[in-house]
Amino acid sequence: FSVTPAYLVIDVTGANTQTIYDTISSGTLLPGATMPYVSNYTADLSAQGAYNFTVITNMPGDLNAVNDTFNTVVQVGDIHTLPFTENFDGAHLGWVISQVSGTGLWSYVGSMTNPTLSPYSGSTMVYFHSYSFSGGVTSRLASPCIDFSTAARPAVSFYMTQDVAYPTDDDLIQVRASTDGGNTWSGEDKVEVGPE
Repeated sequence: FSVTPAYLVIDVTGANTQTIYDTISSGTLLPGATMPYVSNYTADLSAQGAYNFTVITNMPGDLNAVNDTFNTVVQVGDIHTLPFTENFDGAHLGWVISQVSGTGLWSYVGSMTNPTLSPYSGSTMVYFHSYSFSGGVTSRLASPCIDFSTAARPAVSFYMTQDVAYPTDDDLIQVRASTDGGNTWSGEDKVEVGPE
C-alpha cells in the first residue's frame, strides 16, 4: 500500500450521520487475502441508537469489486449501573442479536409453544428456536454495556426453559464477558441444557 494506497469511505447513518475518509498507505495485501485495519479516525457514537456502517474501499488496479464493501450495524445504548434487570419489553436498546454460525437467531416473542410458555415477567422474552435450526447453529444475544466497577463479585442470573421432549438433543448456553465492545469474549461458563 505504500506504492498504491487504498482509499476508504466510511458512511455512518442512523443515530448520528457522518462520513469518514481514510487511506491505507502501509502493509501488503495479497490477492484473495484479508488483513485487519484500524482507522485513525473516530466516529461520533455519542447518541443512543443504531448506527449503520458501510465501508467502501477503492484501490487503483483492483479487479474484484465484489469484495470492496462491508456493512455492519452497531447498537449503542446507555451504560447501565448495577443492579441491572431486563424483561425485554420496550425498545431493546443496546441489546444486539447476531449470527455466529449457521442460520438461526434469537428473537423477541410474547409466547412460545413446545412447551407452551409465557414470559417470566412483562410481555416479551427472547427465544432461540433450536428445534427448527440445523445442528451446530450458534447465535449471540449481547446485553448493553453494564458497569461492574462497583461490584466486588459481579454475577449474572437469568430464567430459562427448554423442551425436554428430545432428551438426546442437548442445547448449550455460554455466558461470556467482553471489555472491548464485543470485539473479543472471555470466560467459558457453560450452562448445559438438557434432562438430568
